[in-house]
Amino acid sequence: FFFFVFFYSYVYILFVLYLKRGKRKKERMSEFQQFKVDASSKGCTGMFWRTKPDMDATSMDNSWPRNGTVLKGKYVPEHPGWVQFENGFWLPVKQAGHTVVHET
Repeated sequence: FFFFVFFYSYVYILFVLYLKRGKRKKERMSEFQQFKVDASSKGCTGMFWRTKPDMDATSMDNSWPRNGTVLKGKYVPEHPGWVQFENGFWLPVKQAGHTVVHET
């Protein structure tokens, strides 16, 4: 009997810790942090902004970030694989299999 009580208590504690970890991860993902743009592995000098998290939504803004630029942005849980920056524009984390936006 004590074994079952101990076992289920242990499982319950692990489950609660798992839920808390997921909540902290979502909170961290919605916080601004620094990212560095580096698309040089593809032979590019930078990345064009996207107006929304879609590869076809390229912005006509000429202030696109060049390689080495450090920007403040955040992951948005509803759009995995994308980072939204303080200016409201988006960049993909990867393009054609190459990481182009790196956490610093």
